Amino acid sequence: NAPKDPTSQEILYNRQEDFYITKRGPDGEWEPVRNIGSPINTPIYNEGAQSLTADGQRMYYTVCRGNCNIFFSQKEDGKWGRPQKLPAPLNLDQFSEKQPSISPDGKTLYFVSNRTKGKGGYDIWRSHKTDDYMWSEPENLGDSINTPYNEQSPFIHFDNQTLYFSSAGHAGMGGLDIYMSQMLNDSTWSTPVNLGYPINTHRDEDGLIVNASGTMAYFSSDINPESGRDIYKFELPQEVRPIPSSYISGTITDIRSGWPLRAEYSLVDIDTEQTIMSNKASEDGTFFLCIPTNRNYGFFAFETGYLYHSEHFNLVGIHTADKPYRKNIELSPIRIGETMIMRNIFFETALYDLKPESVTELSKLFDLLSLSPTMKIEVGGHTDNVGTTEYNLSLSENRAKTVAQYLIEKGADPNRITWKGYGFTKPIGDNSTEEGRAKNRRTEIRVIGM
Repeated sequence: NAPKDPTSQEILYNRQEDFYITKRGPDGEWEPVRNIGSPINTPIYNEGAQSLTADGQRMYYTVCRGNCNIFFSQKEDGKWGRPQKLPAPLNLDQFSEKQPSISPDGKTLYFVSNRTKGKGGYDIWRSHKTDDYMWSEPENLGDSINTPYNEQSPFIHFDNQTLYFSSAGHAGMGGLDIYMSQMLNDSTWSTPVNLGYPINTHRDEDGLIVNASGTMAYFSSDINPESGRDIYKFELPQEVRPIPSSYISGTITDIRSGWPLRAEYSLVDIDTEQTIMSNKASEDGTFFLCIPTNRNYGFFAFETGYLYHSEHFNLVGIHTADKPYRKNIELSPIRIGETMIMRNIFFETALYDLKPESVTELSKLFDLLSLSPTMKIEVGGHTDNVGTTEYNLSLSENRAKTVAQYLIEKGADPNRITWKGYGFTKPIGDNSTEEGRAKNRRTEIRVIGM
């Protein structure tokens, strides 16, 4: 918010809002700020209130001259590209839309607007991405969040469930206070919690953002009249922290050609069968997905004409996010002889009864059969080497049969499905270690006909 004319004594109208950037040096100190320049900053408009996608490659931000609208810019060769205004119905020329916050999967944009059909003043709205450029009709977040007064500065955390925002309408300390609310389901929110003193004061506090681990927060306040509006940071109290989030990143390619695939991928809570986040890989096959901790997840990557890939992340009881995951995924075309491992199929110990958390991946396999109506498969059961050969052959046979029967009972053609138990004859891990034995206890799918 630099002065247009440094020699002028005018304060209110002698301001130009631009974006600046600084980095923390090795000594922990912030480097001198620098203006990020064109094409984002302009000499005649005010730019501000940015929100970056989780991979840092797209920025949504506000442009104001009179009314405000939301623009975005895509990084190209490490530089920000030409800004583009988001279309209607997200932006409306006769109203203001500003202060965007993009969800970690890049599919939902939260913002404030003074458009009609709100609760009064500026409300928080959200819109869902329908393709690379278009957005759905915005929906008001409702009276759990919005009041007849102004709500400002929404920030959806990397857990995709915790929302921070400022409001002048909820019970507070005066001016704009910062609040936290969590999504109860896709359309309702918990009662907002005031972050309390000394964060909130009788002045205006807004613009809060929280790091991925949920421990540190930054916000702006005009509590000090001598310095104007400044940026502050603080350690977030435990009771208003989000779910700490890690991430998985990598590339998705064709296993034969190595060509990148714009495959879809999703993160599913396999205990509730709820899809937490989903997206599509970039043109170069790269993907980036936030993973909130303290849940039991299945990760799936799938592309038309290919066998899907699955991973399992059991983060139940883990409340820190200091271990990002890197995974390069190779998808196999649907051809006779190709195989895939189902990493989210679980059985009771030493039994062949499926655990409830297996349903998510079983449904994915059923969908694959439906999308590939000529494909025939063999369900293969595999064990570690604990126990006799006869015992493990019988156990693996029964487990494979259980999976096949589940698919048939769900409606799959029994003529397209066979099963076989291999015991411990085809290990993929070292049976002398627990990690290796865990890899060997698996269910595999092999294409046997087309």
